[in-house]
Amino acid sequence: MDKKKFLVTMLAAVATAIILVLIQRGPKENAPVTTPPPRGTPAPQMSLPEATDHPNIQAGTCAPTECKFSPVVTPAFEMTVGDKHIMGIWNMARSGSSTLVLKNISTETVTVSAVTLSMCLNDSIVPLSSVPAECQFLKITQCDYQSGTLDVKPNATLSTTLTADIHGQVAKLQFDTTRGPVIMMVTVQ
Repeated sequence: MDKKKFLVTMLAAVATAIILVLIQRGPKENAPVTTPPPRGTPAPQMSLPEATDHPNIQAGTCAPTECKFSPVVTPAFEMTVGDKHIMGIWNMARSGSSTLVLKNISTETVTVSAVTLSMCLNDSIVPLSSVPAECQFLKITQCDYQSGTLDVKPNATLSTTLTADIHGQVAKLQFDTTRGPVIMMVTVQ
């Protein structure tokens, strides 16, 4: 008889504890887990439009336009123009020149395999190599990177000088590194 009383008392205590836990958690947490129905495939998120080759861009048909995208900046570099620290976007004076200095602030050597400049012409991002000379309103006039690969050791710098000669040009300057692309936007005013 004592064993029966003990079992009944124990079951009552466990049942009471379960009921108290369910009351304390509330109806939302006690609801059965259901997965919502699929809502369709989300559109892919891109941080910048792809560069496009436009063989139809010829001298006299190039219209500088603004291409807007979110710059991607790797944490391996600290960027300055002159003595100003920048994060992604900076303005250049018309008919001016700016030197961008990238300092490797990581503890590892970063390898740069390409430096490319693209311009926004006719509502497209166009690599400078496909732009006729008469339409190259933004130019790389000096770059520490020449070809092949360049190893930038910790605390070492890589400098690139850009010149501009038209109002309203927006361009993309991209450094391909072992840490991924470092992409800057240049706005000429």
